[in-house]
Amino acid sequence: MLEHASRCMQVPTLWSCCLRRLREQLLAGLDVEIDRLPETLALELLHAVLKSPQLQSQSGRKSSVAAAWACWVRRRPPSELHLQGSEGVEVQLRALWKVGSPLRALRELRIGSTPGLMDSHLAPLADTAHLQVLRLHGCPQLTGTFMTCLAKKGAPLQSLFCSDCPGLIDG
Repeated sequence: MLEHASRCMQVPTLWSCCLRRLREQLLAGLDVEIDRLPETLALELLHAVLKSPQLQSQSGRKSSVAAAWACWVRRRPPSELHLQGSEGVEVQLRALWKVGSPLRALRELRIGSTPGLMDSHLAPLADTAHLQVLRLHGCPQLTGTFMTCLAKKGAPLQSLFCSDCPGLIDG
């Protein structure tokens, strides 16, 4: 009886099998119909893609992240993005900017704990026509030059929240 119970615990659930398959397809650059997934499952899939062991190698990382983000943004244009963590956010942002027009619906962007984030990574924000809120935390290399791009394009930014970003604070 105990042996049967331990075998049952090892059997993957239907969702974990589907999640694994969808993650592989997204990383391979296939156009997966994720727009039909409920929001909670879609977000779980996105987290699984971004934490995938395939993303650990520097050479394969850019194309896999770019492919996954391209499909994601095309199928589910985001109004909010929350990017957290020190490694890989810059790569994710470069991939997002390549996608283009679906990001025009972006209203809020939160980026946290990203010591390598530079102004050049945020300059394309000027092309997001509806960006209203930008929250930055733990981005010590930012100097604020990306704000010039936002001002020139007339971005409708209403709120800018910065913490632990010493280059953005006037002495």
